[in-house]
Amino acid sequence: MDSAAAADLTDVLCEFDAVLADFASPFHARHFHYEEHLERMKRRSSASVSDSSGFSDSESK
Repeated sequence: MDSAAAADLTDVLCEFDAVLADFASPFHARHFHYEEHLERMKRRSSASVSDSSGFSDSESK
């Protein structure tokens, strides 16, 4: 593994550790708002994802 890949992996693992530590915190003490972020990402992805029929996933459900 080259040094750039190792640095990227280290960054990702550090971020993962921070997320795990945040989830271990009481809800009111968390630094991040994962639920809001997840809902925003779901809305964004459902708006941009479509199948070959031309209908988005949200329209086909």
